[in-house]
Amino acid sequence: MFFLLASVGSGSNLYGAPDSKDQLLAFINVNVVSMISERAMADQTVLIRGDRIESIQPSTTAEVPDNATRIPGRDKYLMPGLADMHVNFIGEEDHLALFIANGVTTVRNMFGSPKELDWRKRVKDGSLFGPTIYTTGPITDGDPPYRPGSAVVTTQKEAEEEVATQKEAGYDGMKVLDNLQPEVYQTILSTVTKLGFPVYGHVPVRVGMERALGMGQESFEHMNDFLYALIPSDARPASAFLKPLQTRPR
Repeated sequence: MFFLLASVGSGSNLYGAPDSKDQLLAFINVNVVSMISERAMADQTVLIRGDRIESIQPSTTAEVPDNATRIPGRDKYLMPGLADMHVNFIGEEDHLALFIANGVTTVRNMFGSPKELDWRKRVKDGSLFGPTIYTTGPITDGDPPYRPGSAVVTTQKEAEEEVATQKEAGYDGMKVLDNLQPEVYQTILSTVTKLGFPVYGHVPVRVGMERALGMGQESFEHMNDFLYALIPSDARPASAFLKPLQTRPR
């Protein structure tokens, strides 16, 4: 999707891809906010066919097919939609429009449920107005879990079953949290490797960053785990292992 700004900080409009792969959109005389340049490209004509940018040319020389839908862009700025790479959905489906209103056209939800799977499907088929959604399943944690509603796994067998359950449900990945036991965490990582199912999240406290880095987790969602790993193990206060889990970032 593309976000058309009237001016910095002012009104805006969102334009998605045309309905068919051959339909044409043409933004005329627009300033393009490029992802490869520090300055906007002034007075450009951007031609989009289907869901692909076909050309970006100076408006003085650009040729626009007669069958293109023309969108005037003089004194406006055209930019790609933004992506919010870590959200935890709260509220109802009508809140999804707030992402679009602020130029966010893709979100990565890090605490999923069947509700988000339904939203993802409806956004994709056009029956719900909102950003493209990528979502993990419920947070996977040990006992006690950091957040209510988490999938609690305490044995290696439970870990294997939970991975299979979330993959079969259709989630885009799973998220692990702080209180997993090392052997359970290792089982999760070895199981997802076999199934081609990515794992994101925190570093379990009992595993530690040094061990987690080599075990196949796709992303570590918070900087505090990296910073803590820089402290020599003999200099880490014992209280760090005992601090309440609810003080950790989500």
